[in-house]
Amino acid sequence: QNREQDENGRLLFIKCRTIAALLLDNHAPPMEFQNPTPDTVLSLYCNNMGFQGFLYDEYHTVPSVSATRGTSCWDAVEAFCEQAFGRPPHVTEDNFLSCKPYGDSVIHHFGGGGHPVCSVERVIDRTKAISGATIRDEAGNYSIAVRNDDCPTGVTRHRYIIPEAPWLYYRELYGKRTLRRSMRGYKAIKLTTPSLF
Repeated sequence: QNREQDENGRLLFIKCRTIAALLLDNHAPPMEFQNPTPDTVLSLYCNNMGFQGFLYDEYHTVPSVSATRGTSCWDAVEAFCEQAFGRPPHVTEDNFLSCKPYGDSVIHHFGGGGHPVCSVERVIDRTKAISGATIRDEAGNYSIAVRNDDCPTGVTRHRYIIPEAPWLYYRELYGKRTLRRSMRGYKAIKLTTPSLF
């Protein structure tokens, strides 16, 4: 958390991190592994970080998993999960990497004491969303097209993508992942709370 104070009062900025941040902070070993199992991936990328394992409904064999130099452990694990389980992981309260869908009712608490909120502002940034992408295939041609069905009406922002490891065998999934990630910055919520200190 960061605190700032000026003539208008005090501001407290809180950045929350789960143990998933450890996966972002660490690089994956730059090598390729054949026929990895969930346990193999856990020991390769999440070793001694406190994760209990994977939770999933369906598992599809992945021929290989790889990472290039500078790939974060999170990107490597996320790529494996999307290929093996069909969805990206999220970290549960008991430190499992869950690839199961969220339940119908997800309750989010702001602080343990239920701190009051002065204002809630919805922030829309239309410059973040990508409406579609064309991915380069193994022959070097841009032949795989994907569309972002969640993109807001009127946004036409297209990208040409060259997939990299670990996505060489899953080019269309990589394109869909890129479009989904572009939506993360499209909508945000800004909370203003009274002083917490």
